[in-house]
Amino acid sequence: MNPITNSSINRLRDPVFKGCTRPAMLWGVPLVPFLMIGGGMLIPAIWALPASPLLGVGLLFLMIPVFVAMRVVTRRDDQRLAQYALRLRMVLRQGNRRFWSARAYTPVRLKRRGRHAG
Repeated sequence: MNPITNSSINRLRDPVFKGCTRPAMLWGVPLVPFLMIGGGMLIPAIWALPASPLLGVGLLFLMIPVFVAMRVVTRRDDQRLAQYALRLRMVLRQGNRRFWSARAYTPVRLKRRGRHAG
């Protein structure tokens, strides 16, 4: 192997240390998604308890399979729920979708230009 190309590859390499980027976890599920989903289900369950105790308890028991599903998703990659959230945010915020009739991710504001006369 050529030492010149090998050294240039090493200079371009930027390792990511996963220990520094690991999110806080609770029973194998990242804490922020757990609190968002759990809180989003817990608050309606508490509000539903006085009106219909069966519905409130049903919503509370629905948290168990949701927690298990989140744990299965993050079993191999602890950043997977963050990737799903980022994908959802990008799909919902796309102003370029109607402009390009495709998905285009860019921080630049795009303007429709006139036709070229050439």
